Amino acid sequence: MAANLALLPDSEVAARLAAIVASSDDAIVGKTLDGTITSWNQGAQAIFGYTAEEAIGQSIWMLIPPDRRDEEQRILQQLGQGHRVETFETVRLRKDGRPIDVSVTISPIVDAGGKVIGASKIARDITRQKQLLHDLEQARQAAEAASAAKDRFLAILSHELRTPLTPALAAASALEARRSLPPDVVEDLALIRRNIQLEVRLIDDLLDLTRIASGQISLHQEVVDVDSLIQTALRAFRSEIEDRQLRVSTYLQARECHVWADPARLQQIVHNLLQNAVKFTPRGGRITIRSDNVEDRLRVQVSDTGIGIDPEVLPTIFEPLQQAERTIPRRFGGMGLGLAIARKLAQMQRGTIAAASEGKDRGATFTLEFPAIATPGPAPAEPKPEDRPAGRRLRILLVEDHEDTLRVLVRLFRSLGWYVGSAPTVSATLQLAEREHFDVLVSDLGLPDGSGLAVMQYLRSSRAMKGIAVSGWGTEEDRQRSREAGFSEHLIKPVDFELLRRTIERVASA
Repeated sequence: MAANLALLPDSEVAARLAAIVASSDDAIVGKTLDGTITSWNQGAQAIFGYTAEEAIGQSIWMLIPPDRRDEEQRILQQLGQGHRVETFETVRLRKDGRPIDVSVTISPIVDAGGKVIGASKIARDITRQKQLLHDLEQARQAAEAASAAKDRFLAILSHELRTPLTPALAAASALEARRSLPPDVVEDLALIRRNIQLEVRLIDDLLDLTRIASGQISLHQEVVDVDSLIQTALRAFRSEIEDRQLRVSTYLQARECHVWADPARLQQIVHNLLQNAVKFTPRGGRITIRSDNVEDRLRVQVSDTGIGIDPEVLPTIFEPLQQAERTIPRRFGGMGLGLAIARKLAQMQRGTIAAASEGKDRGATFTLEFPAIATPGPAPAEPKPEDRPAGRRLRILLVEDHEDTLRVLVRLFRSLGWYVGSAPTVSATLQLAEREHFDVLVSDLGLPDGSGLAVMQYLRSSRAMKGIAVSGWGTEEDRQRSREAGFSEHLIKPVDFELLRRTIERVASA
């Protein structure tokens, strides 16, 4: 365009430039170095409300809010020195007194001798953009507040659902272990225990999916023996496998069976894959678990002869809630969250999960892969319970405000020959601890008059007491706060009584 203008007479060039200035939507204003307005285009009239007749000859100060006077003074000084003022955002006043947001660029005007004689200002109304940004920020804050409120609600819901399940699971698992009970009673108790654990698993799945989506899952990675983890997971399904008369074959042939992962989360992945195989394989069916190495990766495959997966559903099998919608017949129950969570957890640890099936009623194979690492040297063996000093009568300080949970746990601890002192509040706990000596504190966290965290901090500093938190609050932040308070373990309600017993014995003998 510059080249074309150069071919035109000066008068026509001036006319064209004047037309461009006149038709611009931006305000283009000329002024002297003392701030007197010398030119005013239609854009300036549209933005500021003054006509050219009203503005020309007036001071530029009529557009400047009182709290911006220093800003304009600095601008005039810069212009007097011949400097261009780079684009900046500020506030100016309209004729009706309303402030508006503008983006401003100011350049000096020089005469033929190079002397600065004035300035040209280009102002663009950015009120709408500012309002849009404000609205977006408000929407973002509202969304974050809603997400935080949802997380708080889910955490509270989880706590309230878990708490009444605690005494039921503790009582059922303890009674199930009694050999004196008739077989049919033991079988019924096992049924109760399994269904309580299923409810807990559904609660955990909902919370895990929410935490993963919001990036709140923390991983504590270490060297994990996957073959050993598979064997442990299989033992957890022993009763279900026997009840359904399933044939299980294991071919753990990986040369390198160790990976770098969070052991609890990796166990959760394997548990979900085995749970699917057991759940969807009919009575008398077959489940096969294999491990091997593919180049530098460890591969684990779980295959079954179950109901299979329809080809059109296979690409979405790892999407949340697919099972609840159309993937699996409703007679199998569940919400379809386990596989979605398993895939997300695997991806967070450089792993992958894939599914394959030849179609309906032709079984399925799930393949889990992780980068393998060199087999580490043997770790020192943890003392087995029978290797520990026998006959020690532990003294347990139990803190729990849920009446049923307190009553059941006191009875079960005493059945082990342990001494139990119990309290439902912080104040009662501290009074009891002043009068008696205890080996281990087993405490809930949410108490009517305070927190079990404060109890642990006090008893740890004054008596070097060891502690185990047993709580319905189970986020990573909750666990971290427990560790910082001095608890050796953080168990999430409802806790299997055998697990609680073993944990108390381990912490007491540490």
